[in-house]
Amino acid sequence: MAELFKDLYSKKFFAILSKALNEVVSDFNQEQFIDDIYDSEWKSKEFKQRMYHVSFVLNNYLSDNF
Repeated sequence: MAELFKDLYSKKFFAILSKALNEVVSDFNQEQFIDDIYDSEWKSKEFKQRMYHVSFVLNNYLSDNF
């Protein structure tokens, strides 16, 4: 079966993203970031809901002037 478009946001994707963010954001907590992404509702979210959720979580980890 073909991979769903919404599943492009995978654990591998977030591992790469969080590693990159860790290099530029002081005190970036990679494990907590990924835990916050994969909340109890993650599997039921569709693509746009996942996009919104990721941006909301990411906003919590970046300074206002990032």
